[in-house]
Amino acid sequence: MRRVSVVGVALCLLYLAATALCVWGALSAQGDPKGYFVLLQLPLTPQLIALDALHADAWLTNMPWATSYVLLVPPFLAVLYAFGHAVQWLIARLLLGAQ
Repeated sequence: MRRVSVVGVALCLLYLAATALCVWGALSAQGDPKGYFVLLQLPLTPQLIALDALHADAWLTNMPWATSYVLLVPPFLAVLYAFGHAVQWLIARLLLGAQ
């Protein structure tokens, strides 16, 4: 039976906490459209950079923020979890392989 990756879950929780903080800050930015835009875009920056590098970001034009979050955050959480799982596996392999 496989165990849950603690590092993967920790990375996902850190990202979700930072995202929640940015969304809260954006919604609290009363009358500041630039702050609203920047704070809502900040958590999606890694995904947007990847899509831009692939020239696949044209479909994001005029998309509501909620839709962007629903489409881009879950796959990024899967990538973060997989990265954390790989890091945890590598650390365990290095520590246990030395014995």
